[in-house]
Amino acid sequence: MSFTFILSLFGCLLLIATYILLAMRQSWFEVLLIQYKPHIALTYLVCTVYLTISGLVLYVPVPLLLFLYFSSPYFAKIRWERAFRRKAVENDNQLQIFFANVNASNTKVERVVEAIRQTSPSLLILIECSPELQTLLTERMNDTLLHRSYHIYRGERFGVLLWSQFPIENLVKRTDESHPNQASLAATLCHPSQTIRLIIAHPLSPERPWWVEPRREYVLNTAGEARLSKEEGVIVVGDLNATPWDSLFGDLLKVSGLHDARRGFGYVGTWPTPFPPMMIPLDHLLVSDTIVVRKFRRGKRIGSDHWPLEVTLGLRAC
Repeated sequence: MSFTFILSLFGCLLLIATYILLAMRQSWFEVLLIQYKPHIALTYLVCTVYLTISGLVLYVPVPLLLFLYFSSPYFAKIRWERAFRRKAVENDNQLQIFFANVNASNTKVERVVEAIRQTSPSLLILIECSPELQTLLTERMNDTLLHRSYHIYRGERFGVLLWSQFPIENLVKRTDESHPNQASLAATLCHPSQTIRLIIAHPLSPERPWWVEPRREYVLNTAGEARLSKEEGVIVVGDLNATPWDSLFGDLLKVSGLHDARRGFGYVGTWPTPFPPMMIPLDHLLVSDTIVVRKFRRGKRIGSDHWPLEVTLGLRAC
């Protein structure tokens, strides 16, 4: 098989992917491919460089224009309210969050425990947390995180774990009986600075065509719940199975009125850990206007197919 044939085949596949992204909006294929939009943009950049080096300059405009089209959203300048950031920096009221999709089949649970111990969060949130891991954490970490909730779902193997240094009230546990793979947990966090409505979300992935619509409905319902919250602050956190360039993620921000905590802190891919070149940001934390993001980064590997997130928030007194 010649190099020219392989290159031609690759080019055809790339053009098919481009056609799907441009002409088949909201289709299952588009929902899958859009998660890898930066990778497609980077591929067109490589094609542009290759054609330039090869002297095929007449063909350069096509991949160059497509590279600019797919990458243009990332060139937009991010504007921050400096006064708001300064005010939050002067305020010592911080909330340190450790969030992870630990993967229910994770056999390296000691890594999970050690990562949490090193971080010493004031708010611990785990999804796909098995009963065994929940029991182990209870045995090993019976100290500062005294306010606890655990929501088990999906055949008694998956769980949403919420442990907090601050009191939690108004707990609401939800399981979708039609789609037991997705569940949520909501609670009011009674922080000294402000009360916060916390929503932990884990919608379906778009890997199957018949999951696309239930996934969309779940995410929009979560956005509506955040919008209607009567607390002073709102946080939505979870493995949302969507990247920032997925239109559904944009709808989530628009409907909820929240802000993406990742903005200003880089790409921060979280899945899949075994293959870093294909890493995409599926795990997210969204905040309301009364909350400023001080730190947003990946934690250490914990044996899961997802990287954990370590986030520090500054809370304004309301």
